[in-house]
Amino acid sequence: MIKLKKILVATDHSPQARWAENRAAMLSVELTADLLDIMSMPGTLKTSPCSLALTNEKSGGAISLDMLLHERKLAGSTTSIASQPVCTRSTATSKPVTAMLERAKELAADLTVVAAKKRTTMVNFFTCQTNSELIRQSDRPILLVNSQSQAPYSRIIVAIDFSEHSREAALIALAVAPTAYFTFLNACHVTNEGIMREAGITNEVINKYRDKACEKARTRLNQFIDDLGPRTELIARAIQYGFPVPVICDRAKRLNADLIVIGKHGTSRLHELLLGSVAQRLIDHTTCDLLVVATPRRLCRENPLQREKAERKLGAPHAGDNETFISTGK
Repeated sequence: MIKLKKILVATDHSPQARWAENRAAMLSVELTADLLDIMSMPGTLKTSPCSLALTNEKSGGAISLDMLLHERKLAGSTTSIASQPVCTRSTATSKPVTAMLERAKELAADLTVVAAKKRTTMVNFFTCQTNSELIRQSDRPILLVNSQSQAPYSRIIVAIDFSEHSREAALIALAVAPTAYFTFLNACHVTNEGIMREAGITNEVINKYRDKACEKARTRLNQFIDDLGPRTELIARAIQYGFPVPVICDRAKRLNADLIVIGKHGTSRLHELLLGSVAQRLIDHTTCDLLVVATPRRLCRENPLQREKAERKLGAPHAGDNETFISTGK
C-alpha cells in the first residue's frame, strides 16, 4: 500500500497559493504525514499578509500546524499533537521550478502541491507556463489546486487507459483520498472514424465499431480494477465515447468532482509538451484540482519492447488496435 508521508507545498502567499497551502495542510493531517514543508518563493515571505500565519516558529524552522489549521479555519485542527506531522518552512533561492524540483528531491517528497492557474489572460500566461514546466520535469506526483475547499476530497475521477502509467496514477489517487468515491473513467473512440465517414461508410456500420470499442474497453476496465487487488474504496466504472479532455471535463461536471487524476506518459519532449497542454485544458475548463502522477522510473528504464509487452498484458492499446483510449501523453 502506497503511503504519502512527505508533502511539499510551494507558495507565493497569493490568494490562490493560499488555497494550495490549505489543501496541503489538510492532506498532511488526513494522511497522517510525517512532514509538511511550506516553501516560499523569493521576496514573498516578509511582504505578504498571509505569511503572518507562519511566523510562530519552533526550533529548526518548524511551525505549529495546529495554529496553521486554526488560522485557516480548517477541519483537523483538533488532532492530537502526536498525530500531527512536523511542519517546516523553507525559502526558495532559485527560479520557482528549479527550486521546487530541488526541494522535492532533497526531502524525497511523495507529493508536491502548487496553485493552479487558469489561462484566461496574457497576464497569467507565464504562471501557467511555470506549472506546465513543473509537470514536464517532475518525476513525482504534482497536485495543482484549482479551487478553495475546506473539506476532504470526496468525488474523484481517475483517467484510465489500461497502461502501467494509469495504474500508477490509480494507486496514488487511492492513497491521496482513501475515503472518497472514485470513478475510473475510460474514453474510447474508433481510430480513423473521420476517414471512414469520408469513404462513405454508413453511420450504422460506424456505430457497430463504436459499440465494439466500448464493449472491449468495458472488459479491460473490469480487468484493470481487478488487477489492483482487493480494495475497500468505492470505485465506479465508466466508459464514455469521445476524446480524452472533453470526456473528462463532461464527466467531472456531471459528477461535481473535486479532483481529477491523470498519469504522465512518455519521456519524449513531445509527450511532455502535450501533457502540459492536456493538464492546462483540464484546469481551464473545470473547477477540479488536478493530480498528475509521473511515470514510474522503473518503467522508463525498461526496454521499449518489454514495456509494450507489459502494457499489452494489462490490455493497453497499441498501434495495431482499432480503438484509441485515454492517454494524457499522446
